[in-house]
Amino acid sequence: MDIKHRNTTKQLARRGLRLAPLALAAALCIPLSARADTIVLNNGKTIKGKIISEQYDHYMFKAEVSPNVFIDQKILKKDVLSIDKDHKSLEDYKKLKKLFPLSDSTSEAKYQRLLKDYLNPFLDKFPRSPYRDQVKKWKKLAEKNLSILQQGGAIINGKLLSPEEVKSNQYDISAILIYRELKSFAQKKKYLAAMRKFEILEKEFPHTTSYREACKIASSLLPRYKKRLLFLEKKVDDNIKKRARLLELSTDNERTRIKSLIQVEEAAYAKSLDLARNTLKSKWLPISGFHKKPITELLRVIEREIPRIKLEKDKPSADAGKIYREAYQFIDNGDFKSAMVKIHMLESLQLSEKSLLPLKNFLLEATEAKKKAELIKKQQAEAKAKKDKQDAAKKDKDKKPQTPTPAPQHP
Repeated sequence: MDIKHRNTTKQLARRGLRLAPLALAAALCIPLSARADTIVLNNGKTIKGKIISEQYDHYMFKAEVSPNVFIDQKILKKDVLSIDKDHKSLEDYKKLKKLFPLSDSTSEAKYQRLLKDYLNPFLDKFPRSPYRDQVKKWKKLAEKNLSILQQGGAIINGKLLSPEEVKSNQYDISAILIYRELKSFAQKKKYLAAMRKFEILEKEFPHTTSYREACKIASSLLPRYKKRLLFLEKKVDDNIKKRARLLELSTDNERTRIKSLIQVEEAAYAKSLDLARNTLKSKWLPISGFHKKPITELLRVIEREIPRIKLEKDKPSADAGKIYREAYQFIDNGDFKSAMVKIHMLESLQLSEKSLLPLKNFLLEATEAKKKAELIKKQQAEAKAKKDKQDAAKKDKDKKPQTPTPAPQHP
């Protein structure tokens, strides 16, 4: 708001005059409504703003001359080609539009909330909205995706997968989900968490597109991580000195409290180090601003990993996801011998037992189901043969002529 407008408002206030809402909005350069009108003139010029009033031969128009700055303007009706008025549902529609397109990771709960709190209320509130058809399309999409998820399906790269497709693509889907987490951590500059996810992909899903894409991210991420660690490594000695100085200058009570806090922090850090080294067996160690050795160790790891990962991303690889799907289809079709061949191929690619477990369990369940079905079929056949034999014996008995009983002799 410029000085002139501000002074004018103050002068009016001193005189005890009350500004009308319209005049106040003009003085403060504040739009009266979030909705806007667009007037197209006969000469092709377009003016955006708001119609204030209408007379028989002209409009009074608050024209937007720059963002949030308006002037009153008289526009003759004979000069107007058309007027496009924003509907009152526009602001609600804009809020909805920001929610689309939906991400693959949208959960059942989020879909339910989207329908309950946004889409259905919009359609109920604005039955004549010009945006109604688009909102209906969004509602139909949300209901369809929710139904797929409730049935055990999934949405991967924008594609809807049925529960059966999820099972047959389990290997690739698991890799994609981990890759998404890695990518998210990298974007947030959470380098340690990103490299932990990379470690899982490399160990359990080395023959996937997700792993090769992860190699590209890791190659880009590691030099930045190295730069951060070098900075932190230089700061360790200063951090230790500052902490010691703080303890030295503190009172006895404060010193006791600070030492207690330090002990808690040190214990937590020691625990996280132990978890990384002994439980997770990870080379990507957590770091502390007061411990130089793990930082130095991590820098050595990065020096080794940068050239190695660069080679990994260009290395030709088998498509384990495709082999996994083929094995699943063979099992589903009852061809267990061919399925075992595919499983052995996956084992030769050194897939982890964890990755193969769902497939092996499916094979075991299918084998047992087939044996059970064959046993039932055999029992039914035996029962039928027994019944047929009994029926045949009864029929033969009925065909045999019966010996007449001799008449009794009287003396």
